[in-house]
Amino acid sequence: MSVRERALKTDTEFIEKVMKGVVAGNSFSLDPRNKERVKQVICKYLRLDRVEKAEEHYQSALKVMAPKPYVDVAGIASMIEFIAESDPLVAK
Repeated sequence: MSVRERALKTDTEFIEKVMKGVVAGNSFSLDPRNKERVKQVICKYLRLDRVEKAEEHYQSALKVMAPKPYVDVAGIASMIEFIAESDPLVAK
């Protein structure tokens, strides 16, 4: 996730609530005790006809979801490089 500096200064409370929600959602989704509920949600939003079909999507999600929401330095560098193509000031 990324956010403009201006938003961090003007909507601090909102940004904090969004981040708390993302962390709570990831934590819930990664907890093995919630597997069936998470699969039900996947089934609903992917419009699958049976919950059993959500298993593959659930396993794929587990592979890409970080257990702890640390900043990936390589990811930040890649994002800066990408955005700098349209706005060179970002690189500074």
